[in-house]
Amino acid sequence: MSESTQGQTAAQVGENHPALGIVYDQITGDEDARVCKDIPEAACRHLPRNFFAYLVANFLGKVADELSSARLVLPWLLGAIGTPAAFVGFLVPIREAGVLLPQLAVAAYIRRLPKRKGVWLLGALLSAVALVLMALGAMTLDGVSAGWVVIALVTLFSLARGLCSVSAKDVLGKTVSKTRRGALMGYSAAAAGVVTLLIGGYVELFSGRKLGADFFMAMLLGAAAIWLLAIAAFAAIREEPGSTEGGANAIATTLRSLSLLKTDRTLRRYVIARALLLSAALAPPFYVLLAQQHAQRFRGQYPGAGDDRVYRWPAAQA
Repeated sequence: MSESTQGQTAAQVGENHPALGIVYDQITGDEDARVCKDIPEAACRHLPRNFFAYLVANFLGKVADELSSARLVLPWLLGAIGTPAAFVGFLVPIREAGVLLPQLAVAAYIRRLPKRKGVWLLGALLSAVALVLMALGAMTLDGVSAGWVVIALVTLFSLARGLCSVSAKDVLGKTVSKTRRGALMGYSAAAAGVVTLLIGGYVELFSGRKLGADFFMAMLLGAAAIWLLAIAAFAAIREEPGSTEGGANAIATTLRSLSLLKTDRTLRRYVIARALLLSAALAPPFYVLLAQQHAQRFRGQYPGAGDDRVYRWPAAQA
C-alpha cells in the first residue's frame, strides 16, 4: 500500500462512497481502526462499501442457515411428512461433512482464480435452488420418497455452502482491513442471533396450532429468498484481482499432515477431543423427533387441543 493511503480514515480513502465512509468511521470507533491496512491500495477506495456489503451478505447467510437448520427445521419437516426416523440421522453428518470435505478438492482451483467473488455467488445461488427444491419435494412427496429427495438436496446444499465458505475468506481478506474483520463478523453474528431469537419467539408465542409441514416448507422458501438477497449484497463488493500462486493440492497436503497425529501428542489429543464432541451435534434432530412423539401423545389424549394440520397423527388417534 502506498504512503498516500496510510493514516487516512475510511471516509477519506473511500472517496467514492463518502456517506458510507462516515458511517463506517462512526461504528468502527478508535483511530487505528479507521486506518486502511493490509489490503491492496485499490481496495481501499471501496473499503466502506465492501465492509457493509460483506456484513449484510454474511448476516443474511447466517439467518438463512438458521431457517434451514439441519438440526431443528429439517428434522421437524421430515417428521411432519411421515419420513422414517433413519433419514433424520443422516441430516447433520451430511450437512457438516458436505461443507468441509469439498473444500479439499476445490481450494487449489479457487486459488488460481484472480477474483473469487463469483465462486461465492455460485454457491449461494445453488443453496437457494436446493432449498426451493427441498420445499417442493416436501410438498409433493411423503414418507421414504420424500426422505431420499431431502437427503439428496441437503447434500447439494452442503456442497454449495462449501463453495461459499472457501471463497468468502479469500474475498474478505482482499476487501476488508484486517483490523475490522473481527468486528464485521461479530456484528453480523450478533444481528443474525437477534433475528433468530425473534423468529423463535414468534413461533412460540403467536403461531400456536399452525406449525404444520406447510410452515416449515415456508421457512425453507423464506431461506431461499434470503439467499437471493445475500447474493445481491455480496455482488456489491468491489473485489480487486489477487495473487494466484501457492495453490497446493489440499488433499495431498492433508494426507501428509496426518503424520503429525503420530508425532504430536498434543495435536492428537485435541483432534480426538474434537471428534468426540461432534457427537453432541448429532443429538438435536432426535430431540425434535421426541418432541413430535410427545405432541402426538398429547393430541391423542386431548383431541380438541390441536389442529389436525399440525402433524400427521396415526389413524387410530384421528
